[in-house]
Amino acid sequence: MTFELGDRFAKNPAAIVREADEWDCAVIFEPERPGLCMLNATAWLVFELCDGRSFGAIQAEYAALFGNKISKEEARLQTALGIQHLLAYHLIRPVDEEVDARA
Repeated sequence: MTFELGDRFAKNPAAIVREADEWDCAVIFEPERPGLCMLNATAWLVFELCDGRSFGAIQAEYAALFGNKISKEEARLQTALGIQHLLAYHLIRPVDEEVDARA
C-alpha cells in the first residue's frame, strides 16, 4: 500500500491506550475489533504522530526524531509500514478532508 504525502491520519477516537513504559510499548484496546494490540516503541511512535497531520509531516518528524541514525528512505519505509499496520488494526483512520472541513 502506498500513501501520498498529503494523506492525513488520526487516531481512532474509540481506541483506549495504556502505556507500558516498563516494556517500552503501548497496549491498545479497539472496541470495534475487540482484542488487545501491543505496539512496540516504533509503532507506538508512528501511532502518536498520527494526530491529523499528513503522511509527509509524519515522515519528516519521524526522521527528525531519529536524526542520522536511519536514512530518510528508511524513515519513509518504517512510517509507511507502521501506518499500514495501524490502519489494518483500525487504530488509526484516514482524515477525510470533507468531514474535517465541516467540523
